[in-house]
Amino acid sequence: MTRTEELPCTGHQHKELRNEKEATCTQDGYTGDTYCTDCESKLTSGKSIPKTDHNWDVGKVTKNATCTTNGTKTFTCTVCESTKTEEIPTTGHENKVTKFTKEASCKADGYSGDIYCQDCGKLLGEGRLISKTDHTWNTGEVTKSATCTDEGIKTLTCTSCGTTKTETVSATGHGATEVRNKKNAICVTEGYTGDTYCTICNQKISSGVVVAKTDHSWDEGKVTKQPTTTETGIRTYTCRNCGSTKTGTISKLKPQTATPGKIIKDKSTNGIYKVQKDGLSVEFTKPVSKKASIRIPDTVKVDGITCKVTGISTNAFKNNTSLKTVTIGKNVTVIGANAFYGCKKLSKVSGGNSIVKIGDRAFANCVSLSSVTIAGTVKSIGKQAFYNCKKLRSITIKTSALSSKTIGAKAFTGTYSKPTVRVPAKKLNAYKKLLKSKGMSGKAVYKK
Repeated sequence: MTRTEELPCTGHQHKELRNEKEATCTQDGYTGDTYCTDCESKLTSGKSIPKTDHNWDVGKVTKNATCTTNGTKTFTCTVCESTKTEEIPTTGHENKVTKFTKEASCKADGYSGDIYCQDCGKLLGEGRLISKTDHTWNTGEVTKSATCTDEGIKTLTCTSCGTTKTETVSATGHGATEVRNKKNAICVTEGYTGDTYCTICNQKISSGVVVAKTDHSWDEGKVTKQPTTTETGIRTYTCRNCGSTKTGTISKLKPQTATPGKIIKDKSTNGIYKVQKDGLSVEFTKPVSKKASIRIPDTVKVDGITCKVTGISTNAFKNNTSLKTVTIGKNVTVIGANAFYGCKKLSKVSGGNSIVKIGDRAFANCVSLSSVTIAGTVKSIGKQAFYNCKKLRSITIKTSALSSKTIGAKAFTGTYSKPTVRVPAKKLNAYKKLLKSKGMSGKAVYKK
């Protein structure tokens, strides 16, 4: 027993394109029909493809263009050999030339030249006249020289045609001048600035003016009196011109000073000194060593500076049992308190001609002192100044400045019982009373 079953169709599984044709510049083309290769059925029809454009070559000039006529260029299709032409425009007058030019000069006009086509010979444009040029003048030659006051002439020549022209040369003016008759003013005569002359034409251009007398021309001066620390000096100046002189003051010399308060030891004078406030004086404070004879110097050196010895300080020789004689320098003005107190062997005091003040107990208990001179400069004597000077038998007083206020109490108490006292004549009576009140013995013998 059999049975049948219907199988579905397979469909057009295998296809191909038939009757296709490429389009050219001479005929249309065709895209082709589609067929089933299994059953040979035509499935779809194709479409027509329009002709293509010609494939022209680069072309060939078949007629040349000229300055005035067009040319022709022919192109050929490389597929079907069809042809076409194109017009070539006229070239125009490309190559031009200028003819009949003429350069202008100072003698004749010039011409710019006519323009022609070099290819066809056609006159394209006419030229124009060019005006004559200016003369070309050389640097010229001076045919008449200028002077300080007169103009000169320069002649110039054209290098092209020889034509000449002249120019004026300005007067030089008085350029080079000199001064004459000049005279310098000095302290005794007037001067003159001088007249100005032209050195070329010798003409006087201007006059000078009178110059007033000058001040004296002093030299650097000469010292005619040297200055000191106490007096001004004099410098004399002399005029270099007339010999006149004048003087000027030279300031006092500023003294060099030592350091105030400084203590120095000077073995050569056997003294120890103290510099005073002024830096120019010292005070004898004590001896370096005890000696029988002492001289208080007028001056001593302190660091190279000469200082006056102006005082003997308090207690300087107090109770010095070695001292027998003392000489006081001319610059000493003050003998301090107790300066020679208790110097039992001191028998002689000399010098001291500038002493102003004798301090309290200055010579008290100098039991060997036999004579003393009180200088005319003394203005005060301290209390007990010569107290208990038992052998003081000769007293010379030269000063007239003593009074009850300037002599201290008991200044002469305990001196020799019958001393000889010499006083200024005009003070004889006054001093008798005064000295007695200050301890002088009532038996004293007063002499003028």
